Amino acid sequence: MRELIVDKCPVNENSGHAAYSRVVDHFFGTPGTWTYLRDQATGHLWISPRPADVEIPTLYQRYYTHGAGPEALGTRLQQAYGFLLHRRLGYELQTAPSLIVRLLAQLPTLGAAAAMETLKIPATATGRLLDFGCGDGTFMHRMQRAGWFVSGIEPDPVAVKTLRGRYGYDVRQSIEDFGRDEERFDVVTLCHVIEHMSDPIAALRALRRVLKPGGRIIIVTPNAKSLGAKTFGKFWRGLEPPRHFNVFTPKSLRCALQQAGYAVIDLTSETRSARRLFWMSVLALRGLREIELNPRSEHLIKWAGYGFQLVEALWALLNGEAGEEIYCRSTIEQS
Repeated sequence: MRELIVDKCPVNENSGHAAYSRVVDHFFGTPGTWTYLRDQATGHLWISPRPADVEIPTLYQRYYTHGAGPEALGTRLQQAYGFLLHRRLGYELQTAPSLIVRLLAQLPTLGAAAAMETLKIPATATGRLLDFGCGDGTFMHRMQRAGWFVSGIEPDPVAVKTLRGRYGYDVRQSIEDFGRDEERFDVVTLCHVIEHMSDPIAALRALRRVLKPGGRIIIVTPNAKSLGAKTFGKFWRGLEPPRHFNVFTPKSLRCALQQAGYAVIDLTSETRSARRLFWMSVLALRGLREIELNPRSEHLIKWAGYGFQLVEALWALLNGEAGEEIYCRSTIEQS
């Protein structure tokens, strides 16, 4: 695989030192080992050397974007999310909650996790939404059902073909494909996308062109300052080499947005993914490979993951940067 050396931090061009060496892709089985450097000023992690641009499509041949696509909410956990979204953010209740679902909705941390299913966008807010890196279309489907006019950007041609043909969504492969004034958006979302970008600041600047005046950009990304990152090190699920070129901290994401011309409205860390991250990271620590392609159903680890999520939520009350994901909402800075 052809590679490129990245000797300066993509966010602030500082030099870095090796934070994690000989990191393996335990999750999708990409061959090779990888190194992540850390910027001392912000804690930002970046992979170096990274795969050359021409190699990037090969990294996603078995990735999430080839999934079956959006499906109706069916599990009790998903029904509990729907009930909490109705109660907290005003979304339409799809099915009457059973007693079990109502009890499940009382679990600590579940309310915050449910709000992240719509990226904290309330039901009263509708308009035009662009999901950058829309994958199999799950988020687009959810927001269209809530009343949004949705479009997507997805580099994977297989996913684009599926979303256009099967669901009729307006999905394109590049931001450059949106060029007219009538194609500007009230909200642009990047959920677990920015970490895949080799030049995140350039991408953020390009997205300014498609935002309406007063529009919002919402970013969710793994948090290199999280409890999981500190606990699992190079086995942490949030690294995912070699697809995650950049792993942000709250400080480095704020820095990137400011350099790209945005004003940060709010920036928090979230514990939604802590249970699953714990489960996957423990399996990686055991030396397993292709974990995402061949999920191991180990119930004891999953229950331990819920305990880990509770601990992380409590720790986040003292340390606001402890959550596994960074959530950030920004708008274009007014000159």
